[in-house]
Amino acid sequence: MKNSIIKDIRLFTNRDIKKTIIIEDNIPCFFKCIRNGIFVPSYDGSKYDTYFQNILKFLLEIKDVDDVREYIHEKFHLEEYWERYKFLYQVRYQE
Repeated sequence: MKNSIIKDIRLFTNRDIKKTIIIEDNIPCFFKCIRNGIFVPSYDGSKYDTYFQNILKFLLEIKDVDDVREYIHEKFHLEEYWERYKFLYQVRYQE
């Protein structure tokens, strides 16, 4: 995908994928491990951009779960989103 870095955390041998979370503003960057990803809007620099304060609540909520992938999936359903809309990203990032 042009102009995107694919974050495939499955390649990390020293990390437990069940406990690893990707926080990203570009879904195509983490589609290979979509159940580990939390989509956030791009930071706009304004004093009203408090999304990370809100995500902190979620991170505190998820910190003790056995497998973050299931918890994230139940909360955000990004796999369904990706399956439905990935064609938009494929056209956008076509080489």
